[in-house]
Amino acid sequence: MLNEVLTRTSLLIIGQVVRGTWGREGIFRDGLSIRTIFLLGAPKNRTGFPLWDQLLTYESRTFQDILLWDFDDTFFNLTLKETHFLKWVNSSCPGVRFIFKGDADVYVNVENILEMLQGQKPDQDFFVGDIIVNAKPIRRRSSKYYVPEFIYGVALYPNYAGGGGFVMSGFTARRLSSACDQVLLGWRSGCGPGPLTDACSHLQVELFPIDDVFLGMCLQLIGLKPSRHQGFRTFGIPRPSAAPHLQTFDPCFYRDLMVVHSLSVPQIWLMWNLLHDPKLSCHNRTSPTSWPFRWRRGPGGGADYADKEVFVTH
Repeated sequence: MLNEVLTRTSLLIIGQVVRGTWGREGIFRDGLSIRTIFLLGAPKNRTGFPLWDQLLTYESRTFQDILLWDFDDTFFNLTLKETHFLKWVNSSCPGVRFIFKGDADVYVNVENILEMLQGQKPDQDFFVGDIIVNAKPIRRRSSKYYVPEFIYGVALYPNYAGGGGFVMSGFTARRLSSACDQVLLGWRSGCGPGPLTDACSHLQVELFPIDDVFLGMCLQLIGLKPSRHQGFRTFGIPRPSAAPHLQTFDPCFYRDLMVVHSLSVPQIWLMWNLLHDPKLSCHNRTSPTSWPFRWRRGPGGGADYADKEVFVTH
């Protein structure tokens, strides 16, 4: 399985935490391996990152797990990251079986995801996450997600996965790569999302600015309905109304979930260590898998992942 981590230019700290926790490489049952890569654009304001070039060069040489593209790393360029990544997978990892795509501020129970994938066929369509349905475009100009009608004039978005994290098969990723080339947006009434018609083919077109919705358009184009799974929590773990003061940052809440969004860097590190504490005790606790998961050891056989010199890439 390939872990795709969307992150921003300040990668050093969050990258180290992800690499040392849920983003660790390893070997699972039947030889299923895990690889993790980070997707980056260039900082829009280089003066805010004076040592960015040197840090990125060091990190890339050390871990060999960074994909960097020459466009501004901004919210509205996340769609570019998505399309470039799918093209990269299609050309550089054609044999990948499954892909987890997630933000850098999520906690991921990799063991639970791998258990879910047991029995799934990588050469068939598969797309699972926290699926958002019947969402309406936001017309409020002050919103980060504002989309005017002349860009998207339809009343509802297609079903799409919350960007915190989702899992898809390699087969689906390859189909989406082709579909993304077609899901373009005309800048004239009557030329909406979807393949451009002859009447619209001469118009200037751009990618839809919200990456999660854009991918939903691609799924709609290939006729694939994404599946919702309760283990994917794009909006975190809500407190029940009957217990508004309940502390939900508890490993016993996280134990049976797949993905929880959004957590700070210290929270990711702490939750991973809490969940992997052999003394952890929860009511009705069961092991998420019936077979062992083995993290790849560092050079010399040491168990400390921080000692590992480089990632092995596809």
